[in-house]
Amino acid sequence: EVHPKNLCCSYCIEKPMKNYALLFPFLLGVESQSLEQFTPDKADWSTFQSKAVDDNEQNTDHSPDGVGWIEQDQWLPWDGTIYDPSNYSKQAFASLICPGNTVRGIYELFYEHQPFANPKNPTKAE
Repeated sequence: EVHPKNLCCSYCIEKPMKNYALLFPFLLGVESQSLEQFTPDKADWSTFQSKAVDDNEQNTDHSPDGVGWIEQDQWLPWDGTIYDPSNYSKQAFASLICPGNTVRGIYELFYEHQPFANPKNPTKAE
């Protein structure tokens, strides 16, 4: 007899053999269902520094100026214009806020807030 309020309560402890038999089909059903993962796997940070800086002669650090393949004049400022995405195609809107390989205004924002204590070797928390 299954406890009416909760399957896994003191009743399960008092009569474990009978309850294991009741739980077995349920547990098999859970294992056989394919579960959809909604959160990403934990990131592998072991190559964060080596790929970006150590093994890349173009990049000197993790700041905008440290990205060697983006020229200084490609970092366009944001003039405060508010863009209504419903007025543009997806491609036109993307090119307005992300001209080329940068995000408009990110250069000034980075240096205004200095997010890394050491841009050559930022921590995961930063």
